[in-house]
Amino acid sequence: MADIVVLRSGKSVEGEIILHNEEVVIVRDVSGMRHQYPSSEVVRVSTQAESTSASATVEAENTTREKKVSFSLEVAGGGACVPKDCCGGNFSLDLLLGSFQIADKHIFLGGGLGYRAIFAGKTYSYLPLEAVVRVPMLEGKHAPYAGAALGYGFAANKAYKGGLSAGIDLGYRYALSVKSALLVALYASFQQTQLATTETIEYPDLPPQEFNQFAGRSWVLFGLKAAVQF
Repeated sequence: MADIVVLRSGKSVEGEIILHNEEVVIVRDVSGMRHQYPSSEVVRVSTQAESTSASATVEAENTTREKKVSFSLEVAGGGACVPKDCCGGNFSLDLLLGSFQIADKHIFLGGGLGYRAIFAGKTYSYLPLEAVVRVPMLEGKHAPYAGAALGYGFAANKAYKGGLSAGIDLGYRYALSVKSALLVALYASFQQTQLATTETIEYPDLPPQEFNQFAGRSWVLFGLKAAVQF
């Protein structure tokens, strides 16, 4: 019975194993030609009788790699403030779409649309459209990760205007399967906005005059985020 070397590409080479260690596998095929492969590209070295199950494993792994699109549903909440002005709370809900695997690592890269509400005396609502990246610091079932987002928050009310939005988050990723995971993180972000203000100017011998205008502000948001990726 000849040995069979099964590669990640799905290719099988039948022959005699000359050398097999952690770095390289060298096999001499039935024609006498030698083939050398890095051990990282070899799925399994088996006898003829074992090759059928090995090939099935390779096919399943390749099928998984082809499924690279992932959705992420996220909910977040915490505090919000305009420095040296006012404070309140925030709540957001986001749906993201992107790639969950880049360079054989569970790196999420995509974007999506969400809803963000800020409560500070009044309610200010925004529809953020953002690009998002999340990079795990480890590969495995349990992994800390770092993420970042950048986009634009569209105002949901004509009484104020939206602006640039950006944020970072540091969290923990728990893999449920090859593709699905639960995430919990601390986040900090900001949302630029222009709030309507009224300025009163007094003139001698004339009634006070009021002028409405928009003043630029930046909401600073922070809190806890939870997400499910599937």
